[in-house]
Amino acid sequence: MTTYTSRVSPKGQVTIPAELRRWLGVKPKDRVRFVEDEKGVRIEKAESVLDKYYLYAPPLDPPRTWKQIREEVHEERAERFARQIAELHGEPVSGR
Repeated sequence: MTTYTSRVSPKGQVTIPAELRRWLGVKPKDRVRFVEDEKGVRIEKAESVLDKYYLYAPPLDPPRTWKQIREEVHEERAERFARQIAELHGEPVSGR
């Protein structure tokens, strides 16, 4: 078992020793999680939901600009709102 020591800054910050950062795979701006259990506290790399699942979504084909994506989202939201209003008034709903 190897022991590492670090100081707590006045802001409550602690420097994780370089060897531990490499072992954990932690880079600047990454998040870490402190997990408390019956044995004590351990530190582990915290994966964000975005990091964990972003490869599950296939790339857009054909690729689109951010402007095109915003326009598509705007149109889809407007269509969804129109369908909700039509349903409230008992009107026939046409959709995709």
